[in-house]
Amino acid sequence: MASASNAHHSRKTANSKNAGSEFKSAVKRYGGERSPLAVKGISFTAILGPSGDGKTTTLRMIAGLKSPCGGHTFIAGCDVTSPGPAERKVSIFFQSSALFPHTTVLRNVSDGLNASGVKPAQMFERAKAAMASFGLSGFDDRLPSELSGGQQQRVALARVLLLAFAAFFLMSPC
Repeated sequence: MASASNAHHSRKTANSKNAGSEFKSAVKRYGGERSPLAVKGISFTAILGPSGDGKTTTLRMIAGLKSPCGGHTFIAGCDVTSPGPAERKVSIFFQSSALFPHTTVLRNVSDGLNASGVKPAQMFERAKAAMASFGLSGFDDRLPSELSGGQQQRVALARVLLLAFAAFFLMSPC
């Protein structure tokens, strides 16, 4: 069972556009206790706990990468327990940048927009603007192997933030 530290915020509007993410009796059992998690409204929330406590499993259930054994998952007031990851508009940014090694920085950043059906001219314009905001102007034609680790993470972060998901999670090992 994935347990997580309880995270509650004062916003009461479960059906508002900015309702955040919420589990209702959602359970993933691996043994142990269950803990409810509700992150309401626009917020910055940290899920902390020892190794094996279910932090990653909790985020994977929100993203649809793992299914709960019971209960429901809501994002922005909508029940997303059944839809797959693509329909949830959620992104998890893991510490490893997961860049395409044989693709330029510009193509790596614009890839999500390309998959979303954005026209090429607009896609590259938006990607370049995101790159500029992360200090990556002039890196368009470089490959990931030509970047420092920090630059690679900024490329991956620009790619993910460009998609404007309903929920965005950063994963970092403790």
